[in-house]
Amino acid sequence: MVIVSITPEIALDKSINYAGGLGVLEGDKFYAAGDMGLDYVVLTLYYRRGYTRISFRGDSLVLEPEEQNPEFIESLKPGREITIYLNNNQVYIRPWIYEYKTARAVLFEAVCPEQFRKLTDRVYIEDSEYEKNLKYVLLAKASVEYIKSEIGLENISLIDLEESYTSLILYLLNVSNKARIIIHTPGPWGHPFFPSDLIEREFGVKTQNPVNMTLESIRRLKEVIVVSQKQREIIPIIFPEATGKIKAITNGIYLERWMDPRLYSAWRNNELSLEFL
Repeated sequence: MVIVSITPEIALDKSINYAGGLGVLEGDKFYAAGDMGLDYVVLTLYYRRGYTRISFRGDSLVLEPEEQNPEFIESLKPGREITIYLNNNQVYIRPWIYEYKTARAVLFEAVCPEQFRKLTDRVYIEDSEYEKNLKYVLLAKASVEYIKSEIGLENISLIDLEESYTSLILYLLNVSNKARIIIHTPGPWGHPFFPSDLIEREFGVKTQNPVNMTLESIRRLKEVIVVSQKQREIIPIIFPEATGKIKAITNGIYLERWMDPRLYSAWRNNELSLEFL
């Protein structure tokens, strides 16, 4: 059975498809899953110009877009084109496939019409709240189409929704028995609100305005994962509806990816000592 993770970002080797900790964590899980032989699929967006490059001009801080590494681009394989509708427009999406052993990451790029290409331009950087909202509608709709055409919902055992930006798929698929939401922060930036008119236009669902997607996810799903024991204490204070549903799984790193090979080998063989160092 397939395990699916839907995430706003992921740090793949030689890529700039992430902004910070969530992306690094997702990348580590991805490579660990491949080494474990798991049938693991990550669904995310392809960001042509990454997050941001920081530089200085005199005393002024300058935030500039990045460029994808040519080696990373060459490692991607094109998937079958997907068609979705955004704001009543037909939008063509190209999936780019990155493979590592038994794991694969699928990165969705908005191809045309031209005005929608910007949605997959940069990580977490948009010109307006409307553009930001539409970006995650795109991720939801593209993910659902890919699941239906390339995986099969019946072949999926688990869907991890990384932050509630990805939870919009709950308006399109009945996956309450397969999905769980992963809450990475108690901060308000991790708990987006979506206007009811957008939800009704894009998903045909009438809701109260605005919709807190974290709360909506908690109400719809049976399991809520938080990434530390401390968050297990905090989240029920913010979202009492999560009481009884929360499980804490502390964030970790995949040592093989970050440790010097000699140190890693010594650690694995229980040979790490002061004398060895």
